[in-house]
Amino acid sequence: MGRRSIGILSGSGPEAGVDLWGKILAANRALLGSAYRGDIDAPRVSIESVPRLSLSMDLAQRGEEVWSVLEREALALAERIDVLCIACNTLHYYQDRLRQRIGHDRLLSYVDVAMEQVLACDEPQVGLLAAGPVLDLHGPSAYGHHPQSHRLELPDDPAAAHQLIESIKLHGAENEQVRGDMATLCAGYRSSTVLLACTELSLVELSLPGKRLVDVTREVAWRAAELSLGL
Repeated sequence: MGRRSIGILSGSGPEAGVDLWGKILAANRALLGSAYRGDIDAPRVSIESVPRLSLSMDLAQRGEEVWSVLEREALALAERIDVLCIACNTLHYYQDRLRQRIGHDRLLSYVDVAMEQVLACDEPQVGLLAAGPVLDLHGPSAYGHHPQSHRLELPDDPAAAHQLIESIKLHGAENEQVRGDMATLCAGYRSSTVLLACTELSLVELSLPGKRLVDVTREVAWRAAELSLGL
């Protein structure tokens, strides 16, 4: 039996798909270890980057428009892959609807993977750093409907978190102002563990004393590589 193929649906933002792909390749190499023979052992990956999915940053106002694009593109990609990854935390607001369309076991959920990190943490709360729609736990947020949402600590200034993500999109993850603003936001959490629950945040290389910053994209990539290998 051949390996399972992976599909990446990107566009919100486009760099997120590239980042996920690279991290899947790194996880695949690590999982195979000494058995890795080079390119022939890489997973088969298909990527679709759809710019209109970026409307998810205004999900409360454009929810049905975003769903229409997401449903169409996900169904088309699902025809040629086994495991679907949507490289955007915000778009997982639709994960239940999408699973009804493509099958529950075929969608690898960022939210499910992130919540595994919450369950594994012995702290009473875990910080959630994300875009505005995700932080709105009483609105269009997949995290708000999860049983573990009561353990999530939100930033003191959600608008600043949303603006940080917009700044990463505009100025890049290497921008010093971006890195400084992200460090300030992460340092403001009482929790020592902070989920970077936005694919733009995963692009920023940052470490802070006393904080464990969980790259949700990296965790998803590891699980995708495992699924591809049948683990």
